[in-house]
Amino acid sequence: MFEVLEGGLRDTSETSEKKFISAYVTNTRLMGVIGVCASWLLPENKLRDHLYQFFYLDSEEFGLDTYECVLGPDNDDTRDQVAEIKNRLMGGLGGELVEINERELAYLVKEYAEINRKNGDKLPEDNEAFNYILSLDDNLSLEEKELLMEKQCESL
Repeated sequence: MFEVLEGGLRDTSETSEKKFISAYVTNTRLMGVIGVCASWLLPENKLRDHLYQFFYLDSEEFGLDTYECVLGPDNDDTRDQVAEIKNRLMGGLGGELVEINERELAYLVKEYAEINRKNGDKLPEDNEAFNYILSLDDNLSLEEKELLMEKQCESL
């Protein structure tokens, strides 16, 4: 009798619940552009159990300008991919990374996605990981919105 063993290569972000690990925003909002990165644990995936998402957000014109994600195991190859994307999207902004929580992440992504919708620009299609963020609670109080804006802006 033979038994089929799943090897993990079919793991996607759709096959597992997502547990928030961390997220960061650059404090470059005064330039009109911020970078955001988020990391998730996918505990039900066998091999590719980490998801990293990157957003390049333009408040002046484009809204969600760039979205990239990496799905992989927690190893050197995945960390190298993550570092390359982080350098490419956020390195030139020159700001510092400031930690944000899951609701702040959802608020930012939804806010900038709305700019795309108003402009008639496309959002990532058929991307479950991106759509997952759009489904999260982003209800921030006025005080929380002000704190999030402070996190995005470097002190003058």
